[in-house]
Amino acid sequence: MVRDGLVQDIRRFVMGIDVSSFVVRQSLREVQAWQSEEAPWSDLPEHAAEDLAELATLPSGTSLGSEEAKRFDLLMFELQLALLGRSTKLEASQRKLSDIVMGLSSKTDIPAVARHAELIEDILTQEWWHGLTVPIVESARLRLREIVHLIDQGSRTILYSDFEDELAAPTTVALNPAADFAAFKKKARQFMAQHEDHIALRKLRTGKPLTLLDLEELERMLLEAGVGSPSEISLAKTMEAAQVRGFGVFLRALVGLERGAVQEHFADFIADGKSADQIEFVGMVIEHLCRSGVVDPGLLYDSPFTDQAPDGPDSVFSGAEVENFLEHVRSINRTAEVPQPAEAG
Repeated sequence: MVRDGLVQDIRRFVMGIDVSSFVVRQSLREVQAWQSEEAPWSDLPEHAAEDLAELATLPSGTSLGSEEAKRFDLLMFELQLALLGRSTKLEASQRKLSDIVMGLSSKTDIPAVARHAELIEDILTQEWWHGLTVPIVESARLRLREIVHLIDQGSRTILYSDFEDELAAPTTVALNPAADFAAFKKKARQFMAQHEDHIALRKLRTGKPLTLLDLEELERMLLEAGVGSPSEISLAKTMEAAQVRGFGVFLRALVGLERGAVQEHFADFIADGKSADQIEFVGMVIEHLCRSGVVDPGLLYDSPFTDQAPDGPDSVFSGAEVENFLEHVRSINRTAEVPQPAEAG
């Protein structure tokens, strides 16, 4: 529940207040009361809100996450309060959450975001909002709060909004047009899973170079099956990930790559006596490619890859090997991109 999640965070904050700080001295009695074992955290009295609001201004050693995470918490708590009928900010909260999740939806090539790709897509569909409950919102808050900082810098202003209560007649909220595109992606993924033996999809999933005719055939299939509209497919053709661009990249990100094909692609690289650490690192990249279809070489210098190798590929390979390895990554990414025919002069 919203109350449980919020109270838990407030309690952590209060327990982190340093009673030895001179700034805390004037409120020492209140702080010690709320830090004691007898503090009524499980059954807050009516005066608790006023008391805790004063303590919130004091310095605490407890970290509740980044600035973006804390502002995301505020938004999600507001949404939960609205669902409980204790706030009039339902429509504003819906719009802001849709904007935030839309920003995350373009970052699914980042492993931390990819782990929540299904939730991100669900939030951008009308179905997620139908029958929405407080526990569902709380679960989404806990899963997404640690990745909202990954939204592009230019989009982060969506997290900083001064909400004003506005009483008005209830209206139907139209979500961001991205909701329709998210629904299209979901239907396209399901459709392709049902037709995975199609020759063009086999080439896509096995990393074989695609032709323009392959993409035209896949586009025709999606249109004829009513999976996507011309405008949605047109938007999909602008997809860019891992330094490659186009409709093939969009489709590859939905279907991923077959493990055997990726392993074969890297077989020559690991054939000449690589160490256990090197093979493990290559294995992590293979896992990501199987799931996401492409991987940006730059992400190999970020978590979770740096959790094993602090400097990414540079930690496990020599200089020449690093470039060879990155070229293997780039080359398999490029198989999802079809070069555009040169215009006649």
